[in-house]
Amino acid sequence: MILLFLIVVAAGVLMLSPLRGSTAPDPDAVPRAALEAERDRLYSELGNLTDEARRPDLERRAALTLRELDNLPPAPRSHAGRTRRMALTGVALAALLTVAGAVTFVPRWQLKSLDAGEAQDVLAVLNLPRLKAEAERTQDASAYMAWGKAAFDSGTYDQALAAYGNALKLNPRQPEALRRLGILLLTGVSVPDANSVPTKPIKPRC
Repeated sequence: MILLFLIVVAAGVLMLSPLRGSTAPDPDAVPRAALEAERDRLYSELGNLTDEARRPDLERRAALTLRELDNLPPAPRSHAGRTRRMALTGVALAALLTVAGAVTFVPRWQLKSLDAGEAQDVLAVLNLPRLKAEAERTQDASAYMAWGKAAFDSGTYDQALAAYGNALKLNPRQPEALRRLGILLLTGVSVPDANSVPTKPIKPRC
């Protein structure tokens, strides 16, 4: 995870670096601004003109101002908007890849550092929410058995009791559910009270 985080940070810095670059300076900025201000002023006077005798002079001056503006080289174009979009898109893709890696191949790398039994227990715990939701949605005996086995193997005995109990309601002769539910009851495992601090008993032998 730390390595992925560093990769994302480095990628973000590289992709956002163009945003720090400024647009090339405009050597004609001062005369361009003056001519644009003069053009706007003349247009305003023409729009509010009350003395028609002044119109030809104002129109002539406006035409000369527009000609001078046309004679100036084009102002340097800024690509900041497009660069910003591209950079932010790159950062979003890097973040998406990081999240995808965090829930796919990174956990597999972490499991490689555990022995077979520990890795199996970790996988069982990770699968518990999905298995529980599937069992409660389908109300199927096999789904309850899968949930119960994962809960029992991971030491989550309160969920194992609930899962095996529901499986036996659907199939009272299910041998694994009968055996493991009996073991849990004999070892004193019970569903913890909501106001008490749950404790995990010693894992019973199956």
